[in-house]
Amino acid sequence: MRPGLAAVYSSCAFIYPSALPPQHNACIDSCPPGISKTDAQGGRIYEHSSGPSLRKFVGMFRKRRLPRSNSSPTMLGLSLQNMIYFIRRIVLESSFVASASTLASIIFLGKVEIKFIIANVIRSMVASLVLKMCAVQSRMTWITSLEMNDWFCSGSYRILLGNDGNLSRDNFIPARIRQVPGYGSCLFQAIAVGVLFVPNDSADQEHVSGRRFPHISNAEATRYSSTLRAQAVKTLKDGIENHTLIGLQHGDTISVTSLVNMAASRYGMTFDEYLFEMRQENVWGGIPEIVALAHCLRRQIVMLETCPSYPGDNEICLKEIARFGKYSTSNPIYILSANQRFPMENGKLKKDHFLTVFPSRHLLSSVPFNTINE
Repeated sequence: MRPGLAAVYSSCAFIYPSALPPQHNACIDSCPPGISKTDAQGGRIYEHSSGPSLRKFVGMFRKRRLPRSNSSPTMLGLSLQNMIYFIRRIVLESSFVASASTLASIIFLGKVEIKFIIANVIRSMVASLVLKMCAVQSRMTWITSLEMNDWFCSGSYRILLGNDGNLSRDNFIPARIRQVPGYGSCLFQAIAVGVLFVPNDSADQEHVSGRRFPHISNAEATRYSSTLRAQAVKTLKDGIENHTLIGLQHGDTISVTSLVNMAASRYGMTFDEYLFEMRQENVWGGIPEIVALAHCLRRQIVMLETCPSYPGDNEICLKEIARFGKYSTSNPIYILSANQRFPMENGKLKKDHFLTVFPSRHLLSSVPFNTINE
């Protein structure tokens, strides 16, 4: 395995690192401390070899589920359901705080009056509501600023194409980054935006002069992301049934069965359970889905992450960590592994989100509207 692919293990653990082929030595050599190479060769990359753990024991009694977001994109327009969810969260949180304070009063004072309990509940509900409204206001302000720029992130960005390790300033080219909603389908939405965007000869000048890029609505990207999710699951399912080998990167291939089984085994699932879960709109996509979509779209998908900027620079620099797909490198799709608040919280939060990246060199090329068969 190439170093770029090995880096996925440490930097993007949330997209199922165990889904990569275990036969690659670089993967085994990069295992975290406390994990044996035997476990790595068996595909259980992130499981400790020191015996049963409390997490494994508790997991035996829990329903097997893939990582997901609390709300689905299909719920965004359903204001009543969102309101019920919002009220339920406030009631549960305030009830928990009120119960804890009441219990503390009983322990230290020996008794408590009903008026005290009611007052505690009301105070907790008001405090919870105020905090929630502040969070909502902050998010609405952030989303409004994104909508004014067609969801393109403000700021200056440069990207280092290739993974040869040369971080010279001359090797970085300008880029623009587009945010996507974070409701469980960010991977598919980021790829959808990359496919739907059709650059033209003046696109590179648009970056310089500040003119708008062609508008891609989130509704359009959401609809197409659902198509991509369904096609990714279908490709993986067909690949398992037909014992297909699929391109990984740099000419490497892996059987679809191994790819899915290693991702599914991380959550104690069969591949059928994994594929059933992956059909749900709010379930996070991972490496198997990236590989499947690179195969469907016949375009490479390049994963990026942030890297240290030069002292005194106000730019955020990006570098390549993995390149999926065996097809031509002329028109790849670029996605950034970051967090939902990027670039406001760059490097401060866990990487649990994908965004679309448009390098200026990529914008100069004429890319046909390349979609998959629905």
